[in-house]
Order: sequence, then C-alpha cells, then structure tokens
Amino acid sequence: MILEQLKIAHDIVVTTYTLLLGAVALGSALAFGLGGRDVAARMLEGAYQKGQQNKEQIKQDFAQGKEQAKQEAREKKEEMEGGQMNQNLSPRPPAATMPVDQGTTQIR
Repeated sequence: MILEQLKIAHDIVVTTYTLLLGAVALGSALAFGLGGRDVAARMLEGAYQKGQQNKEQIKQDFAQGKEQAKQEAREKKEEMEGGQMNQNLSPRPPAATMPVDQGTTQIR
C-alpha cells in the first residue's frame, strides 16, 4: 500500500480523516442550527400568539364540556335510581338451592 511505501502510519491517516469529517459535520450542524434560529423563533412566536387569541374560546369549550358531563352524570344517576326502584317493586325469585349429589352421604 502507498502509505507503507511513504512510511506513514495507517492509524494517523484514519484518525485525521475521522477528525476532518467530524469537523465538517459539526460546522454544518452549527450553520444549520444557527441559521434556523430566527425561523424557529418566528414559528414559536406565532404559535404562542395563536394560543393567546384562542384562550377565551378554550375556556368556554372547557366550561361547556364540564356542564355537559355533569348533566349526563345526573341523567345516568336518575336512570340508575329509577331502575333500582323498579327492581324493589318486582317480586324476587326464590333463592336457588344446590342439588344434593346422589352418590354422597349427607351428614345431618
């Protein structure tokens, strides 16, 4: 190999190449990150402003949902209480008895 003929250690070349690729990757990442900082700031600012504008609507929706849930709970409670009253008025069937097995001796 040419590195052996030039008496250059293989490890030095690999290490140098790795460091150069790492430096290029780091530089690219920094350039992309720092370049996109303004765009990201504008996006976050827009999302924040939209959230602030919709805050009252969200509060109203939450209150409406809360009232609707309370109303449904009241209806279900009344339905269950009405069903229990009907059960109390109807006669209950007699308690089930267990059959005695014919092959066993019954102790009295």
